[in-house]
Amino acid sequence: MTDLALQFLDAPGSEFLSPAKVAQRLLLPMSELAKSARVDLDVLSACSQSSEVQDLLRGILRVLSVATDTFDDHAAAIAWMMNEPVPAFRYETAYHLIGDGHVDQVVDYLDSIASGFVG
Repeated sequence: MTDLALQFLDAPGSEFLSPAKVAQRLLLPMSELAKSARVDLDVLSACSQSSEVQDLLRGILRVLSVATDTFDDHAAAIAWMMNEPVPAFRYETAYHLIGDGHVDQVVDYLDSIASGFVG
């Protein structure tokens, strides 16, 4: 598990990520996180260890980690992921793409930026 992911664990030593901690860091309402995980808000709270929720959280943190490396700034990485429309993906944000299951494509896009290629 990455150092970034360790900050978002439910509890020390847990293998599960905390939706509340991720939502707080992204300044995102829990209802929006639930929508992205395609679960009800009650499920997000009561069953945060479900595969749907954990897959979304792992995807968010994977992209955030690569974006932080790419932009050399954690705050800039969050701002990019949440707000910047990506032309290569029909002007969707990285966050939206993660929710749609396109984590690998977003990571590849960031790798191309880091390599000096754009979009």
